Amino acid sequence: MKKNHKGKILNIETVAKDTVKMCFTTELEDILPGQFVSVLIPDKTLRRPFSVADFAVRGSETNAHCEQPVEGCEPAIIQEADFAVRVDNSGPCGRHPEFVSGSYKGIITVIFKVKGDGTNYLKTLKIGDTIDYLAPLGNTFTLAKEGQKALLIGAGIGIAPMLYLKKTLQKKSVETYLISGFKDEAEVVKGSDKTVIGGSVLDNIQTLIDEFKPEIIYSCGPRVVLEMVCDIAKKNDIKAEIAMEKVMACGIGVCRGCVIRLNTENGPKNASVCADGPVFCGSEVIWEE
Repeated sequence: MKKNHKGKILNIETVAKDTVKMCFTTELEDILPGQFVSVLIPDKTLRRPFSVADFAVRGSETNAHCEQPVEGCEPAIIQEADFAVRVDNSGPCGRHPEFVSGSYKGIITVIFKVKGDGTNYLKTLKIGDTIDYLAPLGNTFTLAKEGQKALLIGAGIGIAPMLYLKKTLQKKSVETYLISGFKDEAEVVKGSDKTVIGGSVLDNIQTLIDEFKPEIIYSCGPRVVLEMVCDIAKKNDIKAEIAMEKVMACGIGVCRGCVIRLNTENGPKNASVCADGPVFCGSEVIWEE
């Protein structure tokens, strides 16, 4: 059930050019790959939507994106006894020891590009600061079955939901291969099996499909990339699911500002990316404007 939450920031850092990773506490016990959160920005009418790049339930696992060690620093530790996360990073990364505690149940990680006033505000936040967000929002990917192969394609910041999807699929014994593409080396977000720098992430995708032989393709990125992914999947008779990137206003399907067109059994229909998506079956999307 989606609702308003308050969370405390456990980690925030620049991971690539104009790209920030932010981890924060949540009352949610689960959030699924493909879903997103919508963060309130002070003095701004519209919230900012971000795909979930990782999620960890308290006490059951490590959120790798939140707790990656920095050389010379102690990583954050989820402490079972006092239900607190101790952030003890006083080394070269410049953080100071402190405790972030409360009745939270998990940790959400988002990765975002710094582009405007909202994201420029978020990048100034510190460990222990509180954010207001709506979650979980949107639908999720259909997970491949145990023993299947899944090809994941992330273009630019579209890698974010692919990272969490990859982690989830691997837990289900699905063999994955994640390929990502970035404009230049400075923009690379780590976590892929292969990274394409410059050019198109799809330049040699047919060779990869022929060699890897996936049963399903997942992708997130700019519209032009997703359209090409769906075309390639259709030619290879492979199911494709895509997470659409679209400018959102309300984030809950009321304003209808992020509408796309879908083919259905009853003919074409409008769908909101925020409420009906962001994940859609590639074969259903109508790409022509």
